[in-house]
Amino acid sequence: MSYEQYGGGYAGRQEVTVSAGTAFKIGFFGAFGAMVAGIILSVIFFVVGLLLAAAGVGFLNELG
Repeated sequence: MSYEQYGGGYAGRQEVTVSAGTAFKIGFFGAFGAMVAGIILSVIFFVVGLLLAAAGVGFLNELG
């Protein structure tokens, strides 16, 4: 079926009402999720750095 057979356009504009409490929850949990993701990535990079150091990969020593 083609695009035109479905009306050929977007649906009408939809209004969404978000209360202040819901907006606060969205912001809070969004920031909390970003913080957790940052911590997880930091731990992963730290472990990878330890493994590289233990394996004797010393590319950071050659930068200076």
